[in-house]
Amino acid sequence: MEYYYYINDSGKKDGPHDLVTMMRRIRTETILPETLVCREGGEFMPAYSTEYLSSFFNNPVEDIRHELKVSHQVPIVKTFSKGWHFTMDHQGMAVFAGGILLVSWLFGVLMQEVLHATGSGAIGSWIMFVFLQSCFFSIALRVYRGQKTDLNFLEHSFAPILGKLAFVSVLFSFLVIATLPLLIVPGIITMLILIYIPMFILDFDSDVGKTITSIISLLRKLDKSALMRLGSLILFYMVCIALIIPIPIVMPIIAGGLCSIYEDLASN
Repeated sequence: MEYYYYINDSGKKDGPHDLVTMMRRIRTETILPETLVCREGGEFMPAYSTEYLSSFFNNPVEDIRHELKVSHQVPIVKTFSKGWHFTMDHQGMAVFAGGILLVSWLFGVLMQEVLHATGSGAIGSWIMFVFLQSCFFSIALRVYRGQKTDLNFLEHSFAPILGKLAFVSVLFSFLVIATLPLLIVPGIITMLILIYIPMFILDFDSDVGKTITSIISLLRKLDKSALMRLGSLILFYMVCIALIIPIPIVMPIIAGGLCSIYEDLASN
């Protein structure tokens, strides 16, 4: 059974949050030992005395899955291998990715029919693709962790962040278009931040500015060579987006690989 928790935020009930989210907020000291929290249907009490949360204060470096190992490297072959296994274990994600292509194309056709402006269809398709991609990567992180993506998750954890994902999608759609044609490196960095934003928002539900700052801090854990390998991974993904056809297979592979890197870095 999966438990959901609420936080007493200046008298307001913030939540629900799953156990992984609570663990990460404890590690970043967003939740302190004396912060009042409660489980669904329970009463508020200090976090350090709450069942399943107290162990994170007693042994804060222990991950709830135990198998995560901190690594500041980005081995390309191993990352692709993890992504491939993720895709094979969750083949429905490839169907999801194919649906993203179809919906994005249909939205572009609709935009062109409505606006009758040159390029409106392509821009509409791109914005919708980026939005659905953000949804895909947030759900991929949940699936990668072996957590449920049931109605409870969709209603209480996923639906509340859709507004932020929509805002980020529109903003970064134009940022990628602006930076990529002339400045390939900023374009890759922008795409990398875009991909990781939904994962951070899902875990921490921070505002967009703080989320971007957190992602940059996370990436600074990587040395120059590891960051270059991660950049080459993103560049490969961007080429596949341009080719369109490989996306149903490549998107889940990239999602699984990037989720593994996120978990390794965020666990430290």
